[in-house]
Amino acid sequence: MTEVAFAVYNDVVNAFPSDRTDQPLVKAFNTLPAAVLAADPVKDGGHRVVFLSGNDAEANTQVADLVGKLGFSAINLGSLTQGRLAQFGGPLMVHNLIKHA
Repeated sequence: MTEVAFAVYNDVVNAFPSDRTDQPLVKAFNTLPAAVLAADPVKDGGHRVVFLSGNDAEANTQVADLVGKLGFSAINLGSLTQGRLAQFGGPLMVHNLIKHA
């Protein structure tokens, strides 16, 4: 990951108020362009993938359930640190993936 991409990722995560670190934080729906997210999430018999990551496993599960209810397919990357994979400069950035059951 480039230094710039890592800096942007850190800015986003570090923007979470330090006095709220005991609160769940889940990042989702932030790796695809708005036009892609606005399109039908069902394509060719599969569901468009949304990556998510967070600092609380239960919160990640709840957001993954919401992703599914909205017609998408969630891929839980795990911790916020792992979420860097889907950020600017990461290997999963802006991939418009379709998951087939």
